[in-house]
Amino acid sequence: MTRAATPCPAPEALARLAEGSATAMEHPGLEAHVRGCPVCRGIVGGMARAQGRPAPASVSVSRHEPADLRAAPAGPRSLWWVPWLTHAVLALGVGLAAWWFFGRTGT
Repeated sequence: MTRAATPCPAPEALARLAEGSATAMEHPGLEAHVRGCPVCRGIVGGMARAQGRPAPASVSVSRHEPADLRAAPAGPRSLWWVPWLTHAVLALGVGLAAWWFFGRTGT
């Protein structure tokens, strides 16, 4: 399936479609775009799953669609600590290197 010819809607509009709060004016246009755009279909499906909702009917994925175009499963949400750990290890390494260097030179 190819990507839709129309430009992709704003992320906020896709979020409204995923949560079911799209206005009656924008809903048909959003659904039509999402049906033809596998990227936006994946985004809306992922947002709906992240909120614990079923994906809208317009986002239903055909089993014949390539797997890389389907909505990716929600990833782990508890990785907030990775950047903190990286910075802590880096700071510890710099501190140990400075301690070792200045401790050996006697200054």
